[in-house]
Amino acid sequence: RINSNKFLIFEGLHSFYIGSIRNMCDVKIFVDTSEDLRRHWKVIRDVEQRGYSKARIISSINKRISDSVQNISPQRKFSDIVISFDTKHKIKSIGSKEQINLILKITIDNGLDSDLLLKLFSNVGSVDLEVVLGQDLNTQILIFDGDLTSEQIKDIAYSLVENYDDLILESNIRWHKGYDGIIQLIILYYLSYKLRGDFK
Repeated sequence: RINSNKFLIFEGLHSFYIGSIRNMCDVKIFVDTSEDLRRHWKVIRDVEQRGYSKARIISSINKRISDSVQNISPQRKFSDIVISFDTKHKIKSIGSKEQINLILKITIDNGLDSDLLLKLFSNVGSVDLEVVLGQDLNTQILIFDGDLTSEQIKDIAYSLVENYDDLILESNIRWHKGYDGIIQLIILYYLSYKLRGDFK
């Protein structure tokens, strides 16, 4: 007999492709990095780790564009949370060593209270948070620009999430810093709403 954990993660490129599988998921998360940044990261990784030429990598990406448009991108509409990384300025040369300043965009149900988020982040001061209503009127886009320590993330989480102690099952949870920590925080905030039944 195998007993499941309280939280299970099902991960892959086609996680939401089959209706019966996606309907079993309580929270669906889609990662949607901007195309230039995705290419930039892939070129750097494949040159450094796999020894491929930049031309070979770009050619491979271009050949797969239609597959991505047809099979990957459509799954976005089934997601509850969309995590997007973008650049503050256009990348001058894909795969170069230039300094890239990132922003984080999280698209989420607009039933989630963003006023408290804005208040807590304004108190920290090292991260700018902008909230934009999605064009579908069902979502809001949280745009983060800046950096936080793991301790700051933890403090915000404790103030933000009413049922924090019910969700955090381990006392030795590892909070990350920066955007990874913010992603942890927003997913936890969403789960707290979900478990309280504040939206379906």
